[in-house]
Formats: sequence, structure tokens, C-alpha cells
Amino acid sequence: MAACLLAAAFCIPVQSGNNDYILVINPGSPSSEKLMKRWLAPFTRRELADWGAGRRSLLEDDQGPVVDNVAAYVSENGSTVSIGGLRRGVRYRVWIDFVRYRYGEAEPVSALKIYASAPGTGKRLIESLVPGDIAGCHRLEIPEDITSYGSVELTFVEHARRPGSWGVWDMIVTRSPGLPSRDALPGEETINLDIIDRIVQ
Repeated sequence: MAACLLAAAFCIPVQSGNNDYILVINPGSPSSEKLMKRWLAPFTRRELADWGAGRRSLLEDDQGPVVDNVAAYVSENGSTVSIGGLRRGVRYRVWIDFVRYRYGEAEPVSALKIYASAPGTGKRLIESLVPGDIAGCHRLEIPEDITSYGSVELTFVEHARRPGSWGVWDMIVTRSPGLPSRDALPGEETINLDIIDRIVQ
């Protein structure tokens, strides 16, 4: 039954009312297996909260507009996300809802490097982050000269002595300068699946 509930969280490209491009990348969904490679998933809110409690840290909530309390973590050898259907001359953004904690102990000593590449091109570093940089849903800008190829691969690489500090609840790719509202997403994307935590206990 838990597998059925996880399947309810889709990863679907949609057109909103203003004809904006939106792609929702949601760990644990069937389509995420094609778009997300080498991620550690899925982790539920309960599992992550228990892990943080053991380190005197409080888990922050999964933020909207997509809320299902299922996350994926960057693997030790790096993780990738593939994004297709992009148009030449359009600026695209990726809104990343990172898993965040309020740390009771010292903040983890870790850095996340995000690289972008297109078919036939090398990887380019486009973002470098430490946990203290993340205050909310993070906006990642993808260079237009990379998206002009029609598709892009994002590679997430953690640099740390003890890996395991970087997880994501979901990612939303859009050409809009703002984070899409719940109404702009498919109905299935806005369902809160708190019941998953009760099943895995």
C-alpha cells in the first residue's frame, strides 16, 4: 500500500494558465526514476525527523507548492537530474526545496556543487552552497547558452568528510521569475501524503 501512495506523487510537465513551462521533479514518483539518477530515495518526513532528533536538530517542513513529505538525498558519488523540452532563448529556473534542519549542534561542514551540462558539452559549475545559504526554497538559474540545446543535465556533488547533508523534497523547473502557485500545478502534485509516515512506522 505504501508503494501505491508513493506512486500518487507524479513528476509531470504541465502548462499553466499563462502558458508557462513547469516541470515538477518529485522523489518517489514513477517518473523520477527516469529523471533522477543515483539519488538515495525515498526518505519520509518521519525518518528524517527521527534522524535529526538523534542529533538534537529539528527538521523544517516540506514547503509548498508541492508537499508530500518524501525526499531524496545526494549520493556519495554525485546525483543527476535530466530536464528536457527546453526552448532556445528562454531563461529557465529551478526552484529547489532542500531538506533543512535547525541544528542543535554545529552546522554540518559540507558544500554542495551544482554543475550544468548539455548534450555534447562539458560540465559547468553554476552554484556552490553551504547549509547556511539555504533559508527557503532556493532559486537556481540555468544559463541560457546551456538550455539552448533543448535539454540539460544538472549534477549535484557534495564535498564533505562525512557526506549526507544534502536532500531535496522536490524541484520545480519554470521560466517564470516567481515560484508557481499550487493552482498552476496538477492536482495530484498538491496532495499532502502525511499518511506515508504512519505506514512506514
